[in-house]
Amino acid sequence: MVFCCSLVSGCRLNQKAHFQLGSRETFLAELPRTDSSSKFHVSIALSCDEKSWAKDLATLGGRLFLSSPWIASQVNPERLEQPRFFKLYDESNRLQGLFAGILQRSRYTRTATFHADTLPIVRGHDDTLIQIFCTLIENELRRLGVMTFEIGSYAAKPPFDFLIQSRFKTTERIEFTLPLTERSESELLRSFGEARRRNIRAAERNRITVREVSTAAGLATLRRLQLESGERVLQRGGGDIRFSSDKSHDPYRMLVEAKICRVFIAYQDLNPLSATLCGIDNNRAYLILAGHAHEGLKLQSGTYLYWQVMRTFLGEGFTEVSLGGCKRSAQEKTDPEYGVYHYKRLWNGQENICVSGVKTLRPLASATLKLIRYFRR
Repeated sequence: MVFCCSLVSGCRLNQKAHFQLGSRETFLAELPRTDSSSKFHVSIALSCDEKSWAKDLATLGGRLFLSSPWIASQVNPERLEQPRFFKLYDESNRLQGLFAGILQRSRYTRTATFHADTLPIVRGHDDTLIQIFCTLIENELRRLGVMTFEIGSYAAKPPFDFLIQSRFKTTERIEFTLPLTERSESELLRSFGEARRRNIRAAERNRITVREVSTAAGLATLRRLQLESGERVLQRGGGDIRFSSDKSHDPYRMLVEAKICRVFIAYQDLNPLSATLCGIDNNRAYLILAGHAHEGLKLQSGTYLYWQVMRTFLGEGFTEVSLGGCKRSAQEKTDPEYGVYHYKRLWNGQENICVSGVKTLRPLASATLKLIRYFRR
């Protein structure tokens, strides 16, 4: 089912009207004039046609984290979650933007939260368009009873200013990207620097090999190694990165079955030492999840794994590999995540600043619920 709300430039934001569309209330909001009375409207859907959405996403330059299979994998009905797909159109009904995320209802109140893993995408990365789009999205989320609106920044591209202009509380991250276009394998290897190349040669002497194992068994190995890595991060004061799932909902299994994620594992002989889950879309690859055995760290299995993954995607004609990211504060040597930042930085890729945001859409309701929880303790 699809619903629409509209925004017309020409008046103040607080001059807001509402009307009925079928059984749903829809907002008509107005912004200060930016050009000759351009009209925009948004369609909102609980589902989408996967092929059509993928085509539109590719046209606008969107990324994996707005794809239909990714959104589907993140929805857990047992947590009262539902997807929402947004499309922005101009007055000529030409597509101008896309956004998608997860609406989660509260079990005990008539409230909800909404979160997305990355920012809306608009044609030409236009500042005005993304501001308009965000305003319309907020209007719909308020109508749905959403108290907290959270936008992540996985593989996100500028502009980010709209988050500040829309009064989001922002957080900066760093993502590391290695371009693969117009590079030979030897050129890519030379770009790493002598220390990284020395580690790769050491792994070869240690009989480390890498295979793609995009199966249930490969995922089980990845989970075990990722759990081991997560325990080490906790011990040194970092956050809890351990991945957990249940039999009824396993997002990474769904992504592998949808063929938009692949699993690669590094072995010494038959002993798995490192594993990673790689997302793929439009000839771009993303290292989403990884895990390493303690003995693998000494044998450089993780470094060799990433190098072989890069070789694989280079040979398949991919344009870039994202090594993932970390919070910007990890640049400080005293930060628990400094080791992650330092390790990824040594691949000599591009360091991209990404901005995430969170906003309370219903401050009074949020404060009231916090007060109720306080007195119930």
